[in-house]
Amino acid sequence: MIRELEYRPSLLKLELINETDDNFEDVVLEVTLPLARTRVHLGLTDAEETLRPPEEPPNWGSGRIASIPVVRAASMESMHAELVERGEAETLIRFFPMRTRPQTRHKMPEVMLVLAPELAGQAIEAAWRATSASTRGQTRGVLEIEVVLGEDASRLNDQAA
Repeated sequence: MIRELEYRPSLLKLELINETDDNFEDVVLEVTLPLARTRVHLGLTDAEETLRPPEEPPNWGSGRIASIPVVRAASMESMHAELVERGEAETLIRFFPMRTRPQTRHKMPEVMLVLAPELAGQAIEAAWRATSASTRGQTRGVLEIEVVLGEDASRLNDQAA
């Protein structure tokens, strides 16, 4: 069994806030997590695809149909962002471009993290960067994410609701 499947997933909920009086076109938010790609997923379908062991190839000469690769359509849950593996211990989440109006908050699509119980109570530092097609430069910073797992996460979600 794949070890990552033993852990309950946690949801990373991010919010993009435009505190200015300006409109920004095609804002792209990127968040780099210090986690391997196998621990960061865009949803259940992505987790299943990423964590599934590779399929054994067909035997040589076993027919024309067997040599045609299976093409799966992208699920809707993967349409809001892309994940880029950066080495063995870092994953970049790049959310697709969006327009932000003045003084607005935008909830980003949730990202599923598969974290080991040993991380409970610790903080993960994630670097973030936002760019816009309508301005020069970028805004960047570091985000500290407190890891809350199991019953503590359930209580925290109940309080937020």
